[in-house]
Amino acid sequence: MDSLYAIIKSNTHDTVRFAAITYLIELENDEKVWLPLNEELLRSSEKRLRESDDPVLTLAYRKHHAVALANVAYYEESMGNVEKAVFYYKRALKILENTGMEKEIITIENNLGVIYMERGDISRSSEIFQHVLKVSEKWKDKRMIGRSLNNLGIIYQGQGNYQAALEFFERALKNKDESEDMIGISTTLNNIGYTYHSLKNREKAIEYYERSMKIREELKDKSGISGALLNIGSVYMDDKKFDQAYDHFNRALKISEELNEKAQVVMILASLSRVKIAQNKIEEALVLAKRGFAMSKELGYPEKIQHSADNLKAIYQKQGKYKEALEMYELYIRMSDSLSNESTRRASVRSQLKYEYEKQAAADSVAHAKDSEVKNVELSRQKAELNAKKNQQYVLFGGLFAVCVFGVFMYNRFKVTQKQKTIIEQQKEVVEEQKKLVEEKQKEVLDSIIYARRIQMALMPGEKRVASVLNKLKHK
Repeated sequence: MDSLYAIIKSNTHDTVRFAAITYLIELENDEKVWLPLNEELLRSSEKRLRESDDPVLTLAYRKHHAVALANVAYYEESMGNVEKAVFYYKRALKILENTGMEKEIITIENNLGVIYMERGDISRSSEIFQHVLKVSEKWKDKRMIGRSLNNLGIIYQGQGNYQAALEFFERALKNKDESEDMIGISTTLNNIGYTYHSLKNREKAIEYYERSMKIREELKDKSGISGALLNIGSVYMDDKKFDQAYDHFNRALKISEELNEKAQVVMILASLSRVKIAQNKIEEALVLAKRGFAMSKELGYPEKIQHSADNLKAIYQKQGKYKEALEMYELYIRMSDSLSNESTRRASVRSQLKYEYEKQAAADSVAHAKDSEVKNVELSRQKAELNAKKNQQYVLFGGLFAVCVFGVFMYNRFKVTQKQKTIIEQQKEVVEEQKKLVEEKQKEVLDSIIYARRIQMALMPGEKRVASVLNKLKHK
């Protein structure tokens, strides 16, 4: 953390400083530390937004300014200033309009949905949570998927549909485990415990409450510890272990008062009042109940008003103040109706069905696209095969044509060769005839020469005679 503070104090670029401040705010639980940091982030980011003409930097400044506004809203909500919280959350959403920052937008929308749920506007809150769930699933954001599922579970829990609530909580727990969202895991464990508590399964309720509290203690999360103490005290209350219940409630009250968590204080005061009623300490119960009732009206949360009115009704009945008791009972009924009447129940179911339909439609669309893709691939494959077969046929036919042409050529060559052979043979016969004639002529010539030579030889004198004649001529 020291390195982060060093970045904030350095001359580094504003976007880096703002990121460091934002991260520190997320780490800090002490409002005395994070509130000044958030004020710095709010002021500086707003200043930079006014001055910047760079679209990329402007987008970054808008994000950090929206985060700072959402932090202010969260603080105002914890202080019981619900209207201010709604105002700042809406301002943050306005800043993020047309930025494409869906993850940041759904985080703020989720917080707004919680406020609407607390105020009894189940229809609006259910639609918001369904939208958050849809976008979170698109981005595969396990943390936000877990949060939206958890909040939808709370809606069903408030309507007494505990089986549906448990299903949503189990799904939420799975996603939060995968995202390692320890605060979220603790919150969902607490909600599961509360559901089992409502089903009168106290053993299961205590098991989940204690698992939730253990995580809060490890995280040193005082607010979470207070909530766990309140819930465990409620189980002791049901078991008529009033001293143990009062001890848990009182410890929770001290923590929540220290943190100035008005909504939590109202619930604890109502629980402490019930203990005093059970112990027949009516005056002490009345003081606690009136204090809680005043704070619940200030907050405007139907559930909180409902608990306070129920306690006051029981106290007025014991005091014999039946008119006041009737007024509180009527108020209790009105608050109950605002939380779980048939129209809101139908609205939440309708919202869930719409989400399931859109999800299935999207899945069907994807499946159809995949089927189309498969069909297209199959058609392409078949087309390729047909083309290949056509090409093969073309090659085959071309080959056959070439063979035929070659055959015709060879046949023609054969016929020409045969013709040439015939001509050659005829010429050969002619040559043979001529040869015979030449040989015959040659023989005739030779015979004539031989015959002439014989005649010449016959006319020539013999050698002895020639020698005799030569001798005679020599002696003369």
